[in-house]
Amino acid sequence: MKKKFLLLLFFGLAIITSLPRIVRVHDVTCFSQYGECSETLGQEISKQKGESYFSAKKNIRNYLDRHILVKEYTISFKLPPKFAVSVLLEKPKFTIAKNDEKSVASISEEGIVLQMVETSSLPRLIIEGSLPSVGEKVSQEILFSLNIVRNLTSSFKLRQSHMEGDKLVIELMTGPTVIFPVEGDGDLLLGSFVLIANELEKIDSEKENSDSSKSIVDLRYKNPVIK
Repeated sequence: MKKKFLLLLFFGLAIITSLPRIVRVHDVTCFSQYGECSETLGQEISKQKGESYFSAKKNIRNYLDRHILVKEYTISFKLPPKFAVSVLLEKPKFTIAKNDEKSVASISEEGIVLQMVETSSLPRLIIEGSLPSVGEKVSQEILFSLNIVRNLTSSFKLRQSHMEGDKLVIELMTGPTVIFPVEGDGDLLLGSFVLIANELEKIDSEKENSDSSKSIVDLRYKNPVIK
């Protein structure tokens, strides 16, 4: 009786361990926080239809682990045999571009280039030199400048933002042009500029011939310079 039990146990374990290599996946679905996955992502994952449970899950994991836009993911197995893939995509926070190029690079909060796009409503910074490739990280100076630009858009409408060597130049739609350093205490710099801009606006309202839009506020020095 004991031998029979052990034999059944052996065959049972053999069947269980071999099932992942025998069972074929009939379907694979993919959804992100925005709905169905993009065509590229969905098509790549759908290639695992017809593969064994073991191979399909391994291949999906390998693909998602390498995908620059995928922040987190879960893979659920359901019956009839199918995989339901749920992904959390990285959300771009900024874009960088060159004056002479149409495409722009979308950038994550950490400064990683996520993808190249034609248009974007995100804050844009014009940089010198060539754009970094997808997957690369921008320099600390560029990331610092991007955060300045993004934070400034919450209070002002910007006409253009661009880097020139060791300075960040931002032209406002209404108000002065401001020059920031590309490193330092971002909150302190922004606070200083807001105070100066408000004071210049007050002067404009009080003096008939005053026009702060022609002014340049340079914050690269210990004491801000207004030209």
